[in-house]
Parts: sequence; structure tokens; C-alpha cells
Amino acid sequence: MPKVVVCGKGGSGKSVLTSLLAKASAAKGYRVLVVDADESNLGLSRMLGIPMPEKTLLDYLGGKKEVGGKLRAALSQQQKEVEFSLLSNTESIDPDCISSDGKNISMVVVGKVHHVKEGCACPMGVIAREFFSKVSGEKQLVLVDTEAGIEHLGRGIDAAADMVLVSVEPSFESVLLAEKVFAMTGEANILCQAVISKVNPNVVPSMQVELKNRGIIPVGVIPFDQAVAEACLNGTSVEGDAAAEAVKELQSYLQREIW
Repeated sequence: MPKVVVCGKGGSGKSVLTSLLAKASAAKGYRVLVVDADESNLGLSRMLGIPMPEKTLLDYLGGKKEVGGKLRAALSQQQKEVEFSLLSNTESIDPDCISSDGKNISMVVVGKVHHVKEGCACPMGVIAREFFSKVSGEKQLVLVDTEAGIEHLGRGIDAAADMVLVSVEPSFESVLLAEKVFAMTGEANILCQAVISKVNPNVVPSMQVELKNRGIIPVGVIPFDQAVAEACLNGTSVEGDAAAEAVKELQSYLQREIW
């Protein structure tokens, strides 16, 4: 089964897309592992309807100070960041790092920024890259919800992906970011597709033109859904008939193309 990275501009709906895609896949009987690799987003577990794991992967590996120290030591010895390793495998990690809905969806969290002047999120990016590269996608769909922007590409997290999905909201900045993601994944020979998200149907044709002018043909359209918006505001499990139906079609597309 595939490994999929979900990315996009901040607020573009990537976490909603990750959640709905996980639920649509689980509803078909597939096992799904969601990797929360966004160090600043605190709401993904609620969107999934899953409790936060008791430990993050960063906690399991000794915390930011410990991991950061090992990373700096490796860099001082001329070791490249993308070659730095902390995990011998992903099967033996602490069970407290994994939470579940009790059915087909499980979740791990790479790490979170909690304090002022905590420093950069470099150790979390390193952990996300290594975990995603080593976790098995043989019997489960692995979905990574990344931080906003394109740093995940610079970190090499996407190198293990079978597909990168870019969530594009109706804004010029979001379209430009999608164009950049397509260019960078093209350099790395990684399959990339776009999904229009959070959109009024009347705006879809204009967005399709903007994307087509950049050589991008979206594979799905997720309409703005009031129920989804309210769930995001209330911090509850993301549900919504219109959005969920659109993601079911997207899930079927992915199943045909990369399953």
C-alpha cells in the first residue's frame, strides 16, 4: 500500500484532507497510519477523533535537547543531515507513541513546539524523514500531514512517498505554492497531484484555469462544507457529507493509481 505526503499552504485544508482521506480509506477496510509531522498544529488528533499519543517520537528518542545534540555532533563530523539516523526500525518504538481509534486508523506524532525561544524544529524534521522512510507501507496506507510550506521537501521527508498531494485553497499564494511543490517534486522524480480544497463551486473553474496555466490538472475538488468548518472550530472529529463524498472519489482515484 502507498505512502502519501499531504502538504500545502497554512490554512489550505491539508489536515482536513488528511483526516477525511484516512477515514475514507478506513471505511473500505484498509489500515491507515497517520503521521502528524506538523510541529505547530495541535488539532489533527481531534479531526481524526483519536486521542493524542502519550508520547511523541521526539519524546521517545530523548527529547529535543538530546536529539539536537546528537544531530549537531553528527554535522560536526561532516555527516549530512539526510543521512543522520536515530531509529533502527519502526516496529519496536514505544507503544505509548501510538494511538488508535480502536479500528483501522492509528496515529503517531513526531513532535511539537511548546515553549518560547525553544529553537528550530530541525530535530523534528530529521525524525519525520527517518520514520517515514522506514515505516512499512506494505499492509497499511501511511499518510503524513506536513508543516505548512515546502520545508518538508528540503528535509527529504517526501523522498519515500509514492505520491505528494498538495491541498490548494482559493488564493493566489496557495496556487503559487502548489506550483513550487510541483517543480520541486519534479526535480526529485516524485509523483505529485493537486486537490482543490475549501472552495465555493462557483470558484472552481477559475482555480482550474490558474492551475492549468501552471501545468497542473487537479485530481479532486473538495467543496467548502459548513459541517467541516464547525468541526474544526469546535475541535471535534471532522465530518461533512459534501466534503466526505468528494474525498471518497479521491480515495478511489488513489486506489486505482498507486495502491
